Amino acid sequence: MSGYLDQTAGRTGGMALSLAIHGAVLALALLVFNKAPLKMHAAGPELAVFSVPDLSQPLEQAPPTPPEQQEQQPVPPQIVKPEVTVTKSELPAPYVVPVADPVPLPRPQIAVPQPVAAPPQPAAPAAAAPPAPSAQTRKQEQNYYATLMDWLNRKRKYPPEAKKARQQGVVVVKFTIDRQGNVLDAVIKKSSGYALLDQETLNLMRRASPLPAIPDSLGKDRLTISLPIEYSLING
Repeated sequence: MSGYLDQTAGRTGGMALSLAIHGAVLALALLVFNKAPLKMHAAGPELAVFSVPDLSQPLEQAPPTPPEQQEQQPVPPQIVKPEVTVTKSELPAPYVVPVADPVPLPRPQIAVPQPVAAPPQPAAPAAAAPPAPSAQTRKQEQNYYATLMDWLNRKRKYPPEAKKARQQGVVVVKFTIDRQGNVLDAVIKKSSGYALLDQETLNLMRRASPLPAIPDSLGKDRLTISLPIEYSLING
């Protein structure tokens, strides 16, 4: 800010000094012009009259010259690019790099031990099928079964509780006897539907043992038989 003030003061002082010098020259010229006689010289030199501008008024600045019209730049011509349509068939086919098939490595061969066949065993002799029972044998069996039924019916007892409850039915008992007729085992194969009658049948098999022996004509040491034991209120 101080530098700007110094420049302004310097300019003002210079203008004042210039005005003072011009004023002194003008005053001296007027003084000499008034005292000296006017002499006309024929072909004398003409006096030059200088007009001193009034420095007290601000100098008029010349109007700014209009800027020169800018030269119009030439417009470059538009280049129209031709449209190129490439069909799918014109495109080059992609290059496929052939890949070689992998070469299979040989598998190591492992020797597998072969099972040793066992020597053939001699075939066991087929069991001889029992001879079919003859008509006489079947008749003897039926007679023996009838004898067992008669034996059991004579030993059978009707439980009083079952008779009072009007319970009746048929129990199928399965039992095994030896050659002498002893009962080796007895089970209920088909129940009558009443526990009293089923239990009485098992008690019957224990009371009736031994049963009539197996006849020699049957040729059996043991015999398993299933027989029905009936409990009827009508027949007692």
